[in-house]
Formats: sequence, structure tokens, C-alpha cells
Amino acid sequence: MEVVQKGIYYFDRKPFVAKPWNEEMEINTVKIFSLPIWVQLPGLYIKYWGGGADSLSKIGSMLGIPIKMDRYTVEKSMLRYARLLIDINLGDDSPNYIEFANDKDVLVRQPITYEWKPIQCTPCKMYGHTAE
Repeated sequence: MEVVQKGIYYFDRKPFVAKPWNEEMEINTVKIFSLPIWVQLPGLYIKYWGGGADSLSKIGSMLGIPIKMDRYTVEKSMLRYARLLIDINLGDDSPNYIEFANDKDVLVRQPITYEWKPIQCTPCKMYGHTAE
């Protein structure tokens, strides 16, 4: 039960979802609609880090539901990129950038780097394998 309660583990920097088993369970019938994925916001201006979790959460919410920031982002100790764990809807496209208006109403185009993207089989629409 302890393993199931945690829900999501990471193996080789990829999410591993733990679900409870029962005798009537049919394998591959559970449809996954979203997954937590680590994203990087390279070159994000330091002024957007100033608001801490609130500012970065607003930016991250353009991709999905922000879950947490990594330690280096929280401590502002590695400023090459901000790193956020975001629950991303798998049905949506994965944009290469997001756009938002800054405090002076200037449009900012922020690049996005996904540390991992799930693969999907085209014929069966399930995740984790390809048609090949």
C-alpha cells in the first residue's frame, strides 16, 4: 500500500506509475491522460525568479499543473535554467516555447526544454511503445 500511495516513481529520469493490482485487472486498460514531466526554462530572466514559486508557477501553468521546483531553482543557485515538475496533459501538443506579457506589456517568448517526452504508439494510442 505504501508503494501505491506514492503513485509515481522515477526510473532513469522517466516516470514510473504504480497502480494497485487485483485478480480482475486487465492489463493496458488504464488510460493515462497526464504525466508529471520535468521541464527546463533555459535563459529565464532573473526578474521572473524574484517572485519565487508564485512567478514560476504562473509561467509553468501555461504548460499544465505545476507540482514543484527542483532544489537549485528554489535556492536560485544554478541560474542557467529554471526546472519545474509539471503535470502535463498528454493530449496537448508539447510547445517549444511559451509566450507571456511581462510587467511592461512586452511579449516574452520563453523556450521550453522537456527532459523526457512519452512515446506513443500510433495504431493503439497507448504510451510506452511505438508501432515498430
